[in-house]
Amino acid sequence: MATPPVLPDGSTIGQYRTISMVGQGGFGTVYKAQNQNMPDWIRAIKELHFSDASALKRFQQEAQLLMAINHKNIPRIYDYIVEKNRHYIIMDWIEGHTLSRVAYLRQLTENELVAVGLECTSALMYLHTRPQPIFHRDIKPENLMFVWGAAFHGWLMDLGIAKVAGTLQQKRSVVGTRNYSSPQQQRGEEPEAGDDIFGLGASWYEVMAPFNLPWDKRVIPFPYERLDGPAEVAATLDRYPQFSQTFRNIVLKCLAYNRSDRFSSAADLYSALESLSAPLDPLAFTPPPPIVPPPAGPSASFDTPVNKQQGWNPLRPPTK
Repeated sequence: MATPPVLPDGSTIGQYRTISMVGQGGFGTVYKAQNQNMPDWIRAIKELHFSDASALKRFQQEAQLLMAINHKNIPRIYDYIVEKNRHYIIMDWIEGHTLSRVAYLRQLTENELVAVGLECTSALMYLHTRPQPIFHRDIKPENLMFVWGAAFHGWLMDLGIAKVAGTLQQKRSVVGTRNYSSPQQQRGEEPEAGDDIFGLGASWYEVMAPFNLPWDKRVIPFPYERLDGPAEVAATLDRYPQFSQTFRNIVLKCLAYNRSDRFSSAADLYSALESLSAPLDPLAFTPPPPIVPPPAGPSASFDTPVNKQQGWNPLRPPTK
C-alpha cells in the first residue's frame, strides 16, 4: 500500500485541525493538532501506513483494545478515525525529550538510564499482563520520551504497530526497526515479552556509547545471528566503565540471543533496576535547545552547523 502524501498545515481530521507535521517514519506520519471545539486540547494524530490489507485488518481488529489502555507511562489513544481511506489515531500530545535527541547532545548517566528504564518497564508490565497481552514491538530511543520538571516522568511512545496476543497476524510478518528488534522478531516469529525487553536493551546499548560516535558504531550489529554478534556487544559494554558492572550485566541480559536467556518478564527486569535506582535532581537536567526548522524549498536540509550543534545527525541512516 502506497504511503499517502503529507497533509498541509490546517487540514481537518474529524474535529481536529492540524498545526504541523512533526515526524514521519515507515509506519506512520505524526501531526500536532488542535481540537476545533476545545482549542486548549492539543493532540497528536498519527496517520498509519499499512504495508498491506492484512496489516490494516489486524489493526482494525485491535483498535478498541489499544484505546482501552490506561497507564501513567503510556499516552492515551482516544479515537480511531477513517477519512478518505486514510487511517488516523488520536493520542495525547506529549511535550518532552526523546532519549535519542538527548543522547546525541551529551552522554547520559546511569541514573538517568535507570530512571527511563523503570518508567518504560512499568509500562511493559502493564501491557504484557493484560487479559490479552500487548507487545509493543518497536522500542527504540525515538520512542522513549521523558519530561523532567519538578519530577521525572517517562513515556513509552507509539503503540501504532503493537501486537495483541491471540489476534490475527500474517504468517512470518516482520515489523519493527532493524538494530532494535530481537533475532526472533526479525525472523517473523510470534511476539513475546522478551522481544520488548530486547528492544529496551538495544536502546540502552546505543545511548551508553559516547555521544559523538558514528551511529553505526553505537547500535546492535546486524544481523545479530552472526556468531560474533553477542560477543561483540559484551566486549563493547566492557569499554564503558562509567556504567556499573551491575547495570552493564542487566543490559547484556536484555540482549541475550535466546529469549530464554533474557529476563523472564518485565517485572523481573523492573526488580533488577530498582536496586540501582536513586533520586534524580531536577536542577541537574539542561533541556536540549529548540530545533531550528529547515529552510523552505527543494534544497532544504538539516545539515547545517546550527542543527548539528543541536543534535541533528545527518549521517544517521533511516531507522526503518
